[in-house]
Amino acid sequence: MSRRDFLRSSAILALAPMAASGAPAPYPSRPVRLVVPFAPGGGSDAVARMVGPLLTERLGQSVVVDYKGGASGRIAGSLVSRADPDGYTLLLSNPSPMTIGPMLAASAPYDPMRDFKHIALLGTFANAVFVRADHPAKTMREFLDLAGTKANQLTYASAGVGSIGHLTGELLREKAGVSMLHVPYRGTGPALIGLLAGNVDAILTGLPVAESNMKEGKIRLLAVASKRRLEEYPDTPTLAEIVPGVEGEVWSGISAPADTPASICSHLEREATTAMRQPDIRKRFADVGLTTSGIGQAEFTRYVAEDIARWGPVVKALNLKDN
Repeated sequence: MSRRDFLRSSAILALAPMAASGAPAPYPSRPVRLVVPFAPGGGSDAVARMVGPLLTERLGQSVVVDYKGGASGRIAGSLVSRADPDGYTLLLSNPSPMTIGPMLAASAPYDPMRDFKHIALLGTFANAVFVRADHPAKTMREFLDLAGTKANQLTYASAGVGSIGHLTGELLREKAGVSMLHVPYRGTGPALIGLLAGNVDAILTGLPVAESNMKEGKIRLLAVASKRRLEEYPDTPTLAEIVPGVEGEVWSGISAPADTPASICSHLEREATTAMRQPDIRKRFADVGLTTSGIGQAEFTRYVAEDIARWGPVVKALNLKDN
């Protein structure tokens, strides 16, 4: 090797570490924050506690769950929409921050379609109506009969104003022609505590978070808000069987700030959808009442848009607004 070639090779080798140090670190290179729009103890919490470790394993970095309840999911939604679009702050999205919460505000702090990239739909679970085990209503029909005779004396709890439990309850009240007073809580966990303490007559919430109390005999399942009866509870009627047109399922997904790079979104989409399609993962979620989905960005984005179109007329017809 000539002296000139030797010097050229030495210069290239000397510059290589500098080039490497200027290259972006592979994603993720540090813990990822997953913001949950409700307090611990609800359906979103159940999903987050399963999804967090799952994504930690697949991404190779810790996924830290951060609970930011309040304002019908808008506190969490606003926080994530304004976060650095670097993939390190994600939203466990669901109908409250993405579909209904913005509709309830006089001035929404973000646009669910414009200010987010919707990465993956994780799954859905059925909402249901529960009462305490000692409640006089033994069936859904009996509960509605009581609501029809005791104007505004029967109360029902939900995870908050704008939650699917709230909208399903108001839809039920309107279509059944009965009076029920809505009592909003900051999450399903506190709402369930309120039910067990006797502060409300009923709760509309997802099956996963209430099943343990039901199996312990503390609460009674009256009806499910799914399109059809559930295999696990074939004797439990749907709300639509009793009051046609009343349905309400909850979905959970992963969304990121709108300017998050496409490469990061694709990486998250691939890891999340691959995980949710695995048979063992599907079974683990099914055991707690969750039906996994595993659809990616394009389909999930359409799904969110369709959900907005589905609930928009309901919110308008019922004239629902945050207090």
